[in-house]
Order: sequence, then structure tokens, then C-alpha cells
Amino acid sequence: MKKCEKCSNELDGDAKFCGKCGNKVEEKVLKEPQETKGDIGNETISNIKNHLEFLGYKAEYRKGENGDLDMLVSTHPSKANLVASFTKESSLTSFATTWTGLKEIKSVEQYKLLNKLTANSNLAQVVITDNADLRLYGLYIGHYDKKIFSTFIETFLDDNTRVLSNEEFKKLFVA
Repeated sequence: MKKCEKCSNELDGDAKFCGKCGNKVEEKVLKEPQETKGDIGNETISNIKNHLEFLGYKAEYRKGENGDLDMLVSTHPSKANLVASFTKESSLTSFATTWTGLKEIKSVEQYKLLNKLTANSNLAQVVITDNADLRLYGLYIGHYDKKIFSTFIETFLDDNTRVLSNEEFKKLFVA
């Protein structure tokens, strides 16, 4: 029987993660980015990717349009899809969720509600883009820590759920 490399817990033959400590069983080598200049490093990106996969996301690494940005595009069958963007020169990880097809902003009430929703969010900043997409942004700062990152993701997704389930939001923005 296989054992976890991190905590020596016995694993099922097809386990992808340790049931005791959450460590990924088959560690995939992240080939890109080849170099990072700041605090965000390959290990942090790999840890965040593994954590999202542990939560049921399918996380795929993508190179950004310019050389300054790398991304993890993470999809989930029942939760909001997440895009994590890493800047090479800092320890910031920006998370975003996006919904499309909303009503255009044409009223003061819509702007007031956006301000209210942002002010009442713990982590997410609520933004409507020029092409009427709703984006919620959150920043994870610093090195990866399993407990802190778990709390961050949970709180960020709670903010997303609260915004989308807000009756006033549905009335003013959902087409």
C-alpha cells in the first residue's frame, strides 16, 4: 500500500490526495513559469494549484498575454470558476470570478448597489466591466499557507454567493 510522502498515512491505490493531511499524491511538475523574480515563486503557484484541485477544481496553468502575468484557470462543476493571476514581481495573487450577460449600467441605483455590495464584502471587490460582465476580485498576499489560503478561498466564494443571491442585485442587473 502507498504512503503519503508528507505524513506517512496509508493511501488507497487511486488516491490523488492524502485523506489525513491533504498532500497531493502524484506531484506534477509545473513547467512554467521557468523563472519568477519576486516572492511568488513556482512552489507557491504549485501549492495553490494543488489546493484548488483538492477542493474539486480542475486547475490549468496558462501563460498571460504579456510576459508579466501567469494564470491558473480553475473550473468546478458546481462552484464559481476562478482565475488566479500571478504577477512575477510581487507576492500578490489576484482571484477573479466572472459572470456574463448582465444588464447595462444605466441607473444611479445600480451604482449605489455596487458600492454597497463592495462595502459589505469581506474580500471581493465588485466590478461591472465595459461589456456588462460582473467580476469579483480578491487578493491573496504573501506565501502559500494551507490554513490561511483555505480561509481566503472560503470567504471569497461566500462573498460571491452573497452578491449573486442578493434580491436587489438580481432585480437591477440580471437580464
